[in-house]
This record gives sequence, C-alpha cells and structure tokens, in this order.
Amino acid sequence: MTKTALHRELRELAPKLEMIPADRRMFEYKLGTSRLVREDDAASHIDVMMLIYDWESGEVLMGDHRKSGLWLVNGGHVEKEENLAEAVMRELEEEMGWKINQEKVGQPEFLTVCAIEANGYDCRRHYDIWFLIPVEKGELKIDEEKMRTEFKEWGWFDMGTARKLKTSNNHFRVFDYLEKKLKEG
Repeated sequence: MTKTALHRELRELAPKLEMIPADRRMFEYKLGTSRLVREDDAASHIDVMMLIYDWESGEVLMGDHRKSGLWLVNGGHVEKEENLAEAVMRELEEEMGWKINQEKVGQPEFLTVCAIEANGYDCRRHYDIWFLIPVEKGELKIDEEKMRTEFKEWGWFDMGTARKLKTSNNHFRVFDYLEKKLKEG
C-alpha cells in the first residue's frame, strides 16, 4: 500500500483532533486503507468541513444544502494529491468565491464520521475533518451565484437558532465544541 502525503498528514493529525471514541475507531480503520479520497473509494472517503463563524457574535454561516436537504456548513471532498488546507481553499473558492490563504485556514480541530443517506449518490460515509474559521461577518464577501450552486438559501445563525435547523448530529457536536472554545476565550 502506497502512503500518500494525505495519509501522513492525517496520521500526524489524528491524535490532535477531537472526536468521540466510535469515530476514532472508524477513522483508524480508514487510515489503515490506501483509499482515502473519493477517486479511490466513492462510498467512503475524507471530506473537509468549514465552520465559518463570526468571532464577535458567535454566529455561524450555514446553508440549506441542495443535495442533502439539510442545513450544513460549507464543505466537500478532498481530491487526489490535495492536502487538507488545499481542499479547504479550493472548496471555499468554488462554493462561495472566498479566496482564503493557508494561514487563515488554520489547523483542523475536530473529526466526525457521517453516515450518508444517499439519494442516488455513491457516498455512504464521510470522514469529516472540521476547520473552525473565525471571520468578521460584515467583512466576508460571498459570491451569491457560487453559493447558490450548493445552497438554496443561507445565513448567519446564533447557536440557538442553528440548533433548531434540520442538520446532522455531527454539526451539534461541533457547535458544542465551538461554544466551549468561545467561552474559554
């Protein structure tokens, strides 16, 4: 089995990422394979998720995702030969027109494993690597045309409102993590 740069990056990050024990076991199993990206395993692969939040208000940016029917944060598949930060930068440019630099991307902080109830898609499981990206929401310029390719509508939500949206349980776990992080300063 050939170990890619992504393999090495994920192995190094694994002990640092917050995750529940069941997700850690599944993630360790996935890392034991050579099939991490969608091109190598359409059913089960690594994704990046970007929880963009206003550092002052704590509000999060979410959208009503066209394919899933859930309210989600921006995210997407890691492509072959990409590292995680490159995937984040590409996805944010593709989905919202935001050209973010690697320093602003930061380091991932959380991992969740998400079972996908596919509606005609090959995806069955995502290993979501979460980046928490602080912004000043008034300064963030969103390309609405690009955003509409992924989301029917979107907006900034306080945590109470975000928790009432139809979303995944994994989002709630990351919301809890962000709230704790914001309280700690």
